[in-house]
Amino acid sequence: MELAGHSLSEGVWLEFVAAPCGERYTMPLGVMGSGGAWRFRLYPGVGLLSIAESRGWRLDLRLLTPLDPLAYMESYLHRLEERLSYRGGCPEPDPALGSWYACPAVKEGVEEGAVWFRCRSLSPLASAPQHPYYRAYGCFVELLIAATKAKAGFREYLGLELGVLGRSLYACVEKSAPGRRDLVEAAKLALQDLLQAVGEA
Repeated sequence: MELAGHSLSEGVWLEFVAAPCGERYTMPLGVMGSGGAWRFRLYPGVGLLSIAESRGWRLDLRLLTPLDPLAYMESYLHRLEERLSYRGGCPEPDPALGSWYACPAVKEGVEEGAVWFRCRSLSPLASAPQHPYYRAYGCFVELLIAATKAKAGFREYLGLELGVLGRSLYACVEKSAPGRRDLVEAAKLALQDLLQAVGEA
């Protein structure tokens, strides 16, 4: 699928920051494209799931592909909301932060404890030049996913105990981005949250 001059691959999890209209709330969100449909899942205990439930299982989302992966951490810590402007109850797309898309989403069903949603469409709102990500970015995003799963009560992810996986992903960030102390420190905070959630702090 071609959006805003960038090809979004189907069959892979694409990482966005989700910001629902009507709330000052953000969170990292993986979206999978398949057959022209864009789907995502939310787990119990996640704020966005509570918002969806309160709205009859419908969400009007703004999805951000950030230029800087630290926006994922700001979202994870619920600090990104302070940097966003709002108009008509929705986050105002700011190309200085990255590319933005609209995703009006509806609930599809429940599978293995997760509630699945489908974007009725995925429309570009604002585009920005994307830059290549450091090798550490993938490890950083996976560490945030693992920390989120740990906080939701999971003990394993990708077939590994979360404590072991978290330490490995942190080491990946630390070794592949030694010049990005801000990224390494953010990864350390995510690892601490993960270890605390699984009782290894």
